[in-house]
Amino acid sequence: MRDMFASLLAAQQQEFNKINKRLKQIQETSTKIETSVEHLHKENAELKKEIENLKQQKKEDTKYISSKIKLRSYKKGLEKQNSRLKMFLK
Repeated sequence: MRDMFASLLAAQQQEFNKINKRLKQIQETSTKIETSVEHLHKENAELKKEIENLKQQKKEDTKYISSKIKLRSYKKGLEKQNSRLKMFLK
């Protein structure tokens, strides 16, 4: 009877050790995943910030280009008026 208990305890101890070892592996994996998620979260925040900066830059560039087009159109109009005025004054 004693031998049976001893062998049962030994088997349970081995199983406990296996479970404990596997639990530690799972905890290590979980820690690595958490670290990776934190890193990805930071990277995502940086990318979102960069996207917002690029959107703002696009707005500014669009305004600049629009102003440039209007200025060219205005200059062409002035040049036409100047040439008409010169013809009139001749």
